[in-house]
Amino acid sequence: MKINLLRLDEDRILVEQLKLLLSNVVMATLPTFFLSLLLVWALINDINATILVSWAIALNVSKLISAFHAQRNIAKDIPLNNARQLVYSLLILNVVDGVIWGSFTWVTLGTSSIAGSILVIATLAGVVGSAMARLSPVLLVYIVFISTMLIIVSLKLWLLGDPAYDALGWASIFYLSVLILMARNSAKEVKSAIKLRFENIALLEQLKIKTEIAETAQREAENANTAKSKFLAAA
Repeated sequence: MKINLLRLDEDRILVEQLKLLLSNVVMATLPTFFLSLLLVWALINDINATILVSWAIALNVSKLISAFHAQRNIAKDIPLNNARQLVYSLLILNVVDGVIWGSFTWVTLGTSSIAGSILVIATLAGVVGSAMARLSPVLLVYIVFISTMLIIVSLKLWLLGDPAYDALGWASIFYLSVLILMARNSAKEVKSAIKLRFENIALLEQLKIKTEIAETAQREAENANTAKSKFLAAA
């Protein structure tokens, strides 16, 4: 099964992919809130206090908007003719989310200790991994988020003027291509599972129809036999 990275699937499959993605978005809201508090507590200092707190507020506002948007669409059930429009709104929300997470390096690297810098890189690596599980059901949404985030991160790393950070910036770009390929495989598995479910539903419907036809034929045969018996008895 081939998957075009930038092409959306047919509407009925896309709706199921969106339901899975949206439920993941809702579940990620609370963990992100606690993570942001932990990062502020660990990394705040006199130099970055204002901008770090502003970053944390922006992150949580973004997550709350995404969660509200997801919950509203889950509750009303996604119409087939609205699926693609919903994807476009998710692209916008995840560009914003990618910018916020990417800017985390601009807020912290250069103003934190070595241990703080390690925490920043480890946190972003965790965000990258969790985003694949959360967003890969709709591959285009994941690609937009991860590309936005890692490009902004790489630009900051290159501007720090340290060979180690330069190498890490190029590694991030290489990592981006690997992540997209991995997400493609994950999206393929999700799509296969959805198609298999639709096929099973179709088979069950066919079986139900055939069963109803067989039962109708049996009743007609029994009625014919009963009528024949009555006729012979009367004769």
